[in-house]
Amino acid sequence: MSTPEDLDRLLQERQADRLPSVAAAVVKKGELAWSNAVGSANYDEDREATPDTQYRIGSITKTFTATAIMQLRDAGELDLDDRLEQHIDGIANGSPTIRRMLAHISGMQREVGEMFVDGTSPTEEDLEVALALDPAQAHHYSNLAFGLLGRVVAAKSGMPYIDYVDEHIIGPLGLTRTTWRSQEPKAQGYLVDEYARTVWVEPETELGGVAAMGQLWSTVEDL
Repeated sequence: MSTPEDLDRLLQERQADRLPSVAAAVVKKGELAWSNAVGSANYDEDREATPDTQYRIGSITKTFTATAIMQLRDAGELDLDDRLEQHIDGIANGSPTIRRMLAHISGMQREVGEMFVDGTSPTEEDLEVALALDPAQAHHYSNLAFGLLGRVVAAKSGMPYIDYVDEHIIGPLGLTRTTWRSQEPKAQGYLVDEYARTVWVEPETELGGVAAMGQLWSTVEDL
């Protein structure tokens, strides 16, 4: 069995490899058994990471989106084999099923337009189905699919996606350090050049109408 000292040493080894900072935790029988963080949360401010440091959790947000969809399924608001067009009016090419969208086998293209090229934040109304291949042909990761699932949550719950997740998931679970926008203490995002051993500051992208695919911030202990 690993001791706290063993885990601390492993964490330090992983961070030293190429990460500005890293946080980790162990849960045993539903209880937090160990947590720690090492490295710099912000080089400019000379601030060290702690287990309470917020990180952008990105696509882990999709877990919250999937949970919201399953809650609505349990409430009888939708079926996983429903087609997207049954729940969002006027959407072209809306034939992939919710189940396939959740499993990344809907065939939808990976990204939402050019948002990561031109830096724009699309609204929910900007989302349209664009297929890279026919549904159920292969696994094809799709941020677009989860942006559209956020629209389904809003349509079937009668409230904005973010409000639904706050009220039905984040609040009931007591995730006080899980938020849609960063709150201090937080880690600055960096792009690491593993050969030059240098870093560049990454911007805090606002995903707007596609928050369902990756907007959340959280801490290792909340997760």
